[in-house]
Amino acid sequence: MVKRYIHKPVEGREPTIEILKRLKEQEAKPRAKLETFSTGKKQDVIVDKPQQTTIYRERPQNIPEHNINMLMIDIETLERKMKDTSNYLALFYEMKELEDKFMKSLEFIEKQNIDIGSNIKKRIEYRKGIITKKKRG
Repeated sequence: MVKRYIHKPVEGREPTIEILKRLKEQEAKPRAKLETFSTGKKQDVIVDKPQQTTIYRERPQNIPEHNINMLMIDIETLERKMKDTSNYLALFYEMKELEDKFMKSLEFIEKQNIDIGSNIKKRIEYRKGIITKKKRG
């Protein structure tokens, strides 16, 4: 014998049929149009573009700045991988190599007195502090 489910309406809730009818009516309503301004022959549509927020400067000024920026990006992605994976030890040695490359390129930049943008300089100082803290402790 098959038991059938008998539908009992829930108190304080609109029936499903009513919800579906309301949604169907919303489809039939006209949609709001974008504002258009005529400038002669063509019509221009104004669309708000969301501003992209980037923590990196659009274009590094010199090659050492670009190289150290790329090393920092690689270190950050490797840190995320280390948190998500079970292969921590292999990534740990790769991280050590990246950190050594980072410190060597930072040493080169400091010796050559190369000008670096303020955003990247802040990120470099932060990363340098983390690496030196790891090596001391």
